[in-house]
Amino acid sequence: MYFLLIWDDFYRYRNMKNGNYCILRDYKFELIKIRSEVPYSDSECQFILKDEVFKEPPFTDFVWDNTLNSFIKVLPKSDIKEAFSVQVYCLYKKKKMNVLGNIVLTEGTIRIGTENQELVKELSLIKVSDSWFLKDILLSEVEKIWEERNEIFDLPFPKGIDRIKEIIL
Repeated sequence: MYFLLIWDDFYRYRNMKNGNYCILRDYKFELIKIRSEVPYSDSECQFILKDEVFKEPPFTDFVWDNTLNSFIKVLPKSDIKEAFSVQVYCLYKKKKMNVLGNIVLTEGTIRIGTENQELVKELSLIKVSDSWFLKDILLSEVEKIWEERNEIFDLPFPKGIDRIKEIIL
């Protein structure tokens, strides 16, 4: 089971997104696994379309959900023909770092992180768990930002989607 959320390149810079995605009916949707207590069978998926993108449902078979503040629809996983994951990275002080979160924190600031303990002292990272370290940095300190995209959920990788996409700063 999965949630799907609209994702559009128009919002890419301000909403850099790590996550899982698919293309359905010529729209890009975020694909998020539903928690086990949600009452849908394993063969179903749920579409969630953010209100900031659509003021009305994009298709007649979507309904409004007040809790999620989104348009939703449940459908079989078999309707999803292609999917891919996205991880956003940056080059900070010549080191490849994960870009964490789904938004630019404040104007010109992002959060980076790693599990590499050797970088903690060198980059002045803060420990947030047993294995994760992070730091908020200015975009001006970043040499480069890019997305790496890969197959997920035993579904084919979409044609026309680049495996690596640089994000222009």
